[in-house]
Amino acid sequence: IRVSCQWCEDSDHVIDVQPDGPRTFALPARLKTAYLRFDFEPKDATVTVAGQRRTSEESLSRPFTLVSPHAATRFIHQVAYVVSHPGYRDTAGTVEILPGQNETLSGKLEPQ
Repeated sequence: IRVSCQWCEDSDHVIDVQPDGPRTFALPARLKTAYLRFDFEPKDATVTVAGQRRTSEESLSRPFTLVSPHAATRFIHQVAYVVSHPGYRDTAGTVEILPGQNETLSGKLEPQ
């Protein structure tokens, strides 16, 4: 059986149907990969997403890759992030990104 949807990576599964076996089968889907960039001032602010760190400027050319586990319970990537730089107030938040999308968050850190 092929599992496919506009938000999922296509995947093939083999199921074994037995006369006395279950009549319902869970077919896990994996969301399409999404990409997240940060365009923050100062450009050398550190962005942290899921334990990965890079500068805001680096994220523009090398975005954070958002991959879901198989059998995601929601068809959306939910991502927590922190943007920080010495001498500035940290900015933290959560963003939801549709599978397969490229998203850029922009902002400016406030001096302390």
